[in-house]
Amino acid sequence: MRDLGGLWSDLTDLVLPAGCAGCGTGSARLRQGFCPGCVRDLESLRPAPARPDPAPPGLPPCVALGPYGGALREALLAYKERGRHGLARPLGALLAEVVAEAVGQPGPVTLVAVPDTARAARARYGDHLDRLVRPAAARLRAAGWPVRVLRPLR
Repeated sequence: MRDLGGLWSDLTDLVLPAGCAGCGTGSARLRQGFCPGCVRDLESLRPAPARPDPAPPGLPPCVALGPYGGALREALLAYKERGRHGLARPLGALLAEVVAEAVGQPGPVTLVAVPDTARAARARYGDHLDRLVRPAAARLRAAGWPVRVLRPLR
């Protein structure tokens, strides 16, 4: 997947096997938590303009990686609700693509991870958005984007 790799996650997949985060199939050939079919599905997604219907007044332009369905939906749910924290790196890489498309030309970017409530953070064993934003920021920085990550106080 678009350099979604990481030796640590690959070793984790070997030592502590889990089903594919995208389709749930048990596979010895997982890559960053995804089977080859889901890797292809995720790699085929491209960031594009998206708007809710109806769009609230004053909503700025929005960009999404793809429709909320299939392997993408299942991966997000596995990460957020099922404790698959190892997906932060590959999902962060996908988030970086969306940010790059939304902003356009490389330039200063501020990522703000809206924190979980204390209750949600306890249930999810930490702040899942903070875990996701860090690899996205690292990916953007590696591509030459000046990125800073902020956390709101509340």
